[in-house]
Amino acid sequence: MGPTFFSIIYKKIVKPIFFLFDAESVHNLVSFLGELMGKSVTATITLEKLFGKKHPSLKQKIVGIDFESPVGLAAGFDYEAKLT
Repeated sequence: MGPTFFSIIYKKIVKPIFFLFDAESVHNLVSFLGELMGKSVTATITLEKLFGKKHPSLKQKIVGIDFESPVGLAAGFDYEAKLT
């Protein structure tokens, strides 16, 4: 399977731009944008349609909470617990 459209955009455009700036500044920007998108119904629905994967094999129950699919965030990325 070849690279996806979004992975190419990330590798060729987004990542090089991010690497022009201080890591903490980029972290704060991405966290802020994630927080905004999490509060927007339109953004949430759009992201779900673009990236959401629903398959029974992905479901997990962790500490009594049911998840439709695994979540992947780097350890410590949301250390202020703003992305919900």
